[in-house]
This record gives sequence, structure tokens and C-alpha cells, in this order.
Amino acid sequence: MVQTTDMERSVVFYRDTLGLPPGYASPYWSDFAIGSIKLGIHPMFDSGRGGIRPFSNTIVCLATDDLVRLRKAI
Repeated sequence: MVQTTDMERSVVFYRDTLGLPPGYASPYWSDFAIGSIKLGIHPMFDSGRGGIRPFSNTIVCLATDDLVRLRKAI
């Protein structure tokens, strides 16, 4: 799961820029197929102290056959 402060922008990025097939989409959860797994996108969690707090150490790794093209697209 990846957290976001802008669900619409994140959906556009994962769908249109990275070309991942979208699954479920809402303002509170969206997901994308990566082979047989799903990448979930969720709004940032509230820290309980009046602010948002991202997960620490979240890492997403993707492979590509054309790193130059992907880098330009991102």
C-alpha cells in the first residue's frame, strides 16, 4: 500500500504514466494490478494529533524494459 495526499493525481500517475491496469477506485482506496498482486493507494493516515503521518520505510519497486522512456514519463 502506498499513501497519497492526492488520490486523483495518484490514479492518473499509476494508470496513465506507468500503464498499470486499474481495479477498484474511490477517494478512499484505489488499486492497480501488477501481475498477480495489487498495489493499493490510500489517503495519508491522520496521526491523531491533528496532522497526517505517512508510513515510514514504504518502498515500491517496479521493473521496466525501457528505463529511459519511463524516466522521461515520470
